[in-house]
Amino acid sequence: MTRCQDRLFGLVGAAAAFGVCEALSRAGIVRRSYLPPASDVLARAVELAGDRAFLDGIGVTLRAWALGLGLACAIAVPLGLLLGAVPVVEAAVRAVVEFLRPLPSVALIPLVSLLLGSGTQTEVTLIAYASLWPVLFNTVYGLGETDPSAKDTLRAFGFGRLAVLWRVELPSTAPFIAAGVRISAGVALILAVATEILSGFGQGLGIFIAQAETATDGTRDVLAGVVWAGCLGLVVNGVLVAAERRLFAWARERRGAEGQFTQERTRRTAVPFLLRWSVLLGAVGCWQAAARARHSVYFPPPLRIVRHARDLWFSGPARRLFLTPAADDTILPSLGRMAAGFALAALAGIALGIAVGRSRRAYALCDPVLQFARAVPPPALVPVFVVVFDFGTPMQVASIAFSAVWPVLINSAEGARATDPLRLEVASVLRLTAPERLWFLILPSALPRIFAGLRLSLSLSLILMVFSELLPGSADGIGFTLTDAQTRSDLLTVWAALLLLGALGFLLNSGLLAVERRLVGPRT
Repeated sequence: MTRCQDRLFGLVGAAAAFGVCEALSRAGIVRRSYLPPASDVLARAVELAGDRAFLDGIGVTLRAWALGLGLACAIAVPLGLLLGAVPVVEAAVRAVVEFLRPLPSVALIPLVSLLLGSGTQTEVTLIAYASLWPVLFNTVYGLGETDPSAKDTLRAFGFGRLAVLWRVELPSTAPFIAAGVRISAGVALILAVATEILSGFGQGLGIFIAQAETATDGTRDVLAGVVWAGCLGLVVNGVLVAAERRLFAWARERRGAEGQFTQERTRRTAVPFLLRWSVLLGAVGCWQAAARARHSVYFPPPLRIVRHARDLWFSGPARRLFLTPAADDTILPSLGRMAAGFALAALAGIALGIAVGRSRRAYALCDPVLQFARAVPPPALVPVFVVVFDFGTPMQVASIAFSAVWPVLINSAEGARATDPLRLEVASVLRLTAPERLWFLILPSALPRIFAGLRLSLSLSLILMVFSELLPGSADGIGFTLTDAQTRSDLLTVWAALLLLGALGFLLNSGLLAVERRLVGPRT
C-alpha cells in the first residue's frame, strides 16, 4: 500500500465511524437524547464556529493552555539540563520526583483553588504542574543520550563546559525536548478543559461543556464541544509533529552507540540509598520547621498531615490490615473503580491493538478515528457518560476505561506492526499456527510498547478516577473526600488526601515497572 492508499483508507474509516454513529441514532438503537445523530452534532459544531462567545471561550482555553505549557517548558528545560548534566544531583532529587510525578494534577484543584481562587492563575498553575514532567524527563534522557565522543572532541580543542553544552548537548537533546513538549501539549489541553469543567463559571471550552450538561437536551452541545476539543488536540499535535519532523529530520537517523553509553551512565549514577532519599527528607524537614515557625493555615506541618492520614485511614485493627471504616469509604472504592477501568482498558486495548496492528489496511482504516479519540481530553467526555450512565460507579468505571484504552490500543498496534517480517516468514516456513505466531513472535515483540501504553493508561486511570469523584453526585472515594474537605475548609484532610494519592501513584507505578522488568527485562 502507498501513502495515498493509506490516506484513502483513513478517509473511508472515518466515514464508516461517522456512518455507524449516525445509524445507531437513526435506527433507535440508542435514544437520541443519549446519542444524537452524528450529522446533527457535526452541524452544531460547524454552527458554533460562527458563535462569537464560543470562539472567545476557545481563545480563553487556548490562552491558559499556552501560558501553562510555556511556564512548564521554562522550568523543565533548564532543570532537566541541570539534572542531566550533574548525575549526582539527579540521583539525589530522584525520590522527590518519583513522589510528585504520579500525583494527579486534578487532585490539586481543591488545594490550589483555596490558595489562588478560581481564576486563570489556578488554571495556569495546574496546567504547568501537569505539563512539567514529560519535558523534564525527556530533557534528562536526551542529555544522557548525547554522543560522548563529540563532547570529548570539543574538550580536546579547548572548549569549555558552556560551549560544549551549547554546541553539542543542546542540539542533541533538542529532538527529545520537542517530543516532550508534544506530549505535554496534550496533557496541558486535558488540564485546561478539566479545570474549566470543575469550576463551572467564566469562559472556556470546558465551561461550555459543563453548562451544556446541565441544560435540557444539552447532549448535542456536549458532543459538539467534544468534537471541538478533539479537533483542537489533533491540530495542536499535527502542528507540533510537523515542526518536529521539519526541524529534526536528522534525529531519526541516530543509531548505535547510545545504548552502550546509557548503560555506562546508569552505572556511574548508582548512589547509596540514603543519598537518593536525602533531598526528600531534607525538604520535609525544612517544611516541618517552617510550618511550626509560621503557623500557616495553608501549609500544616508534614508530621501532622501524616498523623492525620494515619488516624483517618490506617489506625484500624491488625485483622483488617489496619484499615479504618473511613478507609472503606475512601480508599477501597477508588481503588476498585480504578482497577476495574484499567483492567477493561488493558484487555480491550491489547486485543484490539494486536488485531488492528497485524493488518495494514485495518490500521489505515482505524488510524484517523484512533488519533481523534486520543486527542479528546478525557474530562470532556465525562458529561457524556453522566448522560448515558447517570452518576455512580458504572459511569466512573466507563469513563476511566474509555479514556485509558487509547494509549494501550495505539501502542499495541504499533508494537504488532513492528514485528520483524523476516521472523514471521520463518514462522510461516516452519508452519506455525496463527496462535503460535501470536504467542511466540508478535506478543514478545510488542511487549515493550504495550507496557509503555500501560504506564500511560495507569496515569490516566488515576487522573480520571479522581476527576470522576470530584464531580457532583459522588458519595465516596478519594476525590469526594477532597471536595468535601474543601467545602468544609478542612485543609488538613485535603493535604492528607494528596499525600495518599501521591503514595498510591508511586506504589502503583513502581509495581507496574516491576512487572515490566520481570517480563521484558531491565531497560537501558
